[in-house]
Amino acid sequence: LGSLYDAWRARNRAMALTVVKTVKGSGGVVDGAIVITGRGHADRERGIPPHVSKLAPDLNQFSLGFIEGRGIEGHATGLLENQGAHDALWITGSPQRKDPCVEFRESLEKMRSKH
Repeated sequence: LGSLYDAWRARNRAMALTVVKTVKGSGGVVDGAIVITGRGHADRERGIPPHVSKLAPDLNQFSLGFIEGRGIEGHATGLLENQGAHDALWITGSPQRKDPCVEFRESLEKMRSKH
């Protein structure tokens, strides 16, 4: 996982640099930015925000984490207790999805039938 984590951190740094360059390098034309990304990248402790803080400590940041409501029963308190990760959590509905294991099994069967 080391290389994957290093790549993830590099993406966070690159996105933070883009945000700071956009806001600071605009000559006052741009007074803020909204970054729409996955909840991990928005994490105030490990995602993009710490990099932005190092590059431009004067920029205000707000991190909103989205999480699907399905499957968090009994875990919502733990999510809300992790106050450092996000300024707020938005619990959403869950879309209807096909079971990924079923989809994978079907794709394997299709490949098998071709041979």
